[in-house]
Amino acid sequence: MVRIIDKHGLDVLRKNTNKIYTKLEKETAVIRVINGESMCSVEVDIGLTSYSPLRKWV
Repeated sequence: MVRIIDKHGLDVLRKNTNKIYTKLEKETAVIRVINGESMCSVEVDIGLTSYSPLRKWV
């Protein structure tokens, strides 16, 4: 969580609505994981505050 806040600021935790990721954003994240990047790294980079969405996409 600290890494997400460091990268995106506290506002990433204050959003009242869920961010809706486009098909392209999801595909890009999945490709990064398939190419060997860690899920944690991708989650932090795109600002996911929960690990569930990316794991469902993969």
